[in-house]
Amino acid sequence: MTDQTPILTIESVEKSFGTTAVLQGVSVTLHEGEVVALLGASGSGKTTLLRVAGGLERPDAGRITIGSSVVFDASSAVDIPAEGRNLGFVFQSYALWPHMTVAANVGYGLRLRGASAADREARVLAVLERLGLGALGNRYPHQLSGGQQQRVALARAVVYEPPIVLLDEPLSNLDANLREEARAWLRELIVTLRLSALFVTHDQVEALAIADRVVLLNRGIVEQVGTPESLYGDPKSLFAATFLGSNNVFLVMLDPTSKQADGTAMVSCGPHRIRSTLQSNSGATPASTAAIRVERVSVNPDLNVGPDWTSLSLQLRTSLYMGERWEHVFDLNGHAFRAWGTRRLEPGRHSVHLPVEGVWVF
Repeated sequence: MTDQTPILTIESVEKSFGTTAVLQGVSVTLHEGEVVALLGASGSGKTTLLRVAGGLERPDAGRITIGSSVVFDASSAVDIPAEGRNLGFVFQSYALWPHMTVAANVGYGLRLRGASAADREARVLAVLERLGLGALGNRYPHQLSGGQQQRVALARAVVYEPPIVLLDEPLSNLDANLREEARAWLRELIVTLRLSALFVTHDQVEALAIADRVVLLNRGIVEQVGTPESLYGDPKSLFAATFLGSNNVFLVMLDPTSKQADGTAMVSCGPHRIRSTLQSNSGATPASTAAIRVERVSVNPDLNVGPDWTSLSLQLRTSLYMGERWEHVFDLNGHAFRAWGTRRLEPGRHSVHLPVEGVWVF
């Protein structure tokens, strides 16, 4: 369980490489015992932000505080190097020394910090046991599976009990099946060890599953920050809505006279009139964009819908068998509109139902 004591504060950080602005006034706070994911597409600045926090890159502007200590301040020329910040790192490549045993890799940071041989041996053994690696201390990295190497990298990062662990795409080198298992394992481990962790990922499922809060980055700017539930269920921009989940996105015309006090309004898509929810920045012009998560769409002629639903009669284009479900593709004013179901649908027109709170207009 997290508290509200900031352990890492990044304020108005800017970073450019040549003429390319990678971070544009980014501010992020990590609290004690909290897991924060930096999520975004390639080039969004998430890895640069992690490296800036760890002292591996020098920002052009801004301020970074770890606990009560300022480790970077452009205005006063403070810049504590990475080794002086006492942070734990887990790199995408794991960066294990191939000529060292597992135990030697894990204990390397303790040796640099002047820990005695007896202390190193005891602490290394304890963390290896904690991570299920107790019998592998004498092996070398090439003798381990990808999942085991990932655990060794994490053991090395936490063995000296750093205040913060920084993880750069920690699960990206694992195959799909192992990655699913590792999500739960990593989240459970971080919580059990009471770590404060900042981690980078481009995988939205990974971010939602592991993090307490998600920082969504878009071209060096913080697009939205919040819990996984708030980002997924209440996006504040079209980018935030469409970056997460599987969506139908379509152009609509907003009827300004239909706006209600509860934030709903009517929009039209060709001949179709749809009840929708206006998001915070929507409604500036009649021409707008609507989005709805595919799982919110219901195809069921027997559904007892009320005034909070819109029912459309749409022509089925095709149905695709996806294993655990069917994906149905309908025609909405000349554009593909998808829905999921549990069975194949017959050719022809079907009733497609949209909940008003699920249709977001930006």
